[in-house]
Amino acid sequence: MVLAARRLLSGLPVTDDAAFNELDRFAVRMRDNQIQLFGLLLEGWQSLAEGRPVNAKFRAVQVLKLAEEPIAYMRDNALLLERAAYLRNTSMV
Repeated sequence: MVLAARRLLSGLPVTDDAAFNELDRFAVRMRDNQIQLFGLLLEGWQSLAEGRPVNAKFRAVQVLKLAEEPIAYMRDNALLLERAAYLRNTSMV
């Protein structure tokens, strides 16, 4: 998962599609909401990189709804993802 996140944040293609799903399962088992939200963000960025902006925006909106105020990094990242997905999904005409 760490390698996949590193590649994604560096702008390189993710080679392991299931890495972020494993993070999500781990977070559910540990009952850690922050890790689960981080996994959703990573899945959203991966979706955007793969050309699925609707899926990316959906994940960003989920994080925005579920993230609490003290988690500013995740809220800001989700807002950026939502706006990038919106722009990517908008017609270029």
